Amino acid sequence: LLPIGQLDGGHIAKGLLGDKAKWLSFAAFLVLLGCVFFYDGWLLFALLIILIGIDHPPPLDNLSKIDRKTTAFGIITLLLILITFVPQPIAVVGADNSFEVENVTTGQNSISFTLINTGNTSYDLTMSVADVRCTSIYCINGIEIESGTVHLKQGEEESVSVELFPTAEAERGEAILHLSSKGCERMLKIPIS
Repeated sequence: LLPIGQLDGGHIAKGLLGDKAKWLSFAAFLVLLGCVFFYDGWLLFALLIILIGIDHPPPLDNLSKIDRKTTAFGIITLLLILITFVPQPIAVVGADNSFEVENVTTGQNSISFTLINTGNTSYDLTMSVADVRCTSIYCINGIEIESGTVHLKQGEEESVSVELFPTAEAERGEAILHLSSKGCERMLKIPIS
């Protein structure tokens, strides 16, 4: 609906404004060129307009006047482009794999918490205990899983519990539970006794 040349808006502008439509075409074309700074795709559109022409050719019947109803429809249609035009029609949003950890409770050799997917996509989150003195069991919503990987769906949360089984030579202290997804990482301490 851009009011330029042979485009639909150009036909409407020519019907409403007659020969004065060429000034609207030039102004709209300059606005379109300015929008190239927001979105590169407008450059292709501008090149297409240059190829087909900025000015509208004269109609075959330039003597007949349009009635008030048709004029009203034309004005409404041209107003639509002002209301609906977006300088950047397409924006690529990268994946956000962020998460939050809440309701953390620790016990001897164990930790429980809630993982909340605060990102804009579903993804896998990896859990690992960086302590060779312990073996780990991971449970998601009370169900034991074989690996430390949990699939977090967008906008959902999972209840997680991790239990450590220290070896005989393990000393009292803390083990670190690493939680990681692409671009986001957290560390939680688990007391070892």
